Amino acid sequence: MPCIRYACWKAKIPTPVRPRTPATGSGYEQLFHLKSKLLTRTRARIGTMLPAAQKELKQTDLALMLRQSERLYERLQFWQGRAELLGPSEQA
Repeated sequence: MPCIRYACWKAKIPTPVRPRTPATGSGYEQLFHLKSKLLTRTRARIGTMLPAAQKELKQTDLALMLRQSERLYERLQFWQGRAELLGPSEQA
C-alpha cells in the first residue's frame, strides 16, 4: 500500500483485541505492539530532526513501518478469528 507524500506518518495505528488464550496470536501481538511503540516514538521525535531528514523518514521509513504494523495487525486478527472458530484452547 504505497503512501502519497506525507500521508503515512499521520495514519492511525489499529489497536488489536487481546487474544483469549496466551498461545493465540501472542507472537503477532508482541510484534504488533513493538511496531506500534516504534512508530509512536519515531513520530514524537520527528519534529526534532532537520527538514531533509524529516522528509526522508516520512517518505521511506515511516511508510514501511506503518505497512508492517498493518500486516501484523491483519495476521493477529486472522489468528484471533481462527481461535474463536476452533473454540477454547486446552491451555486456558
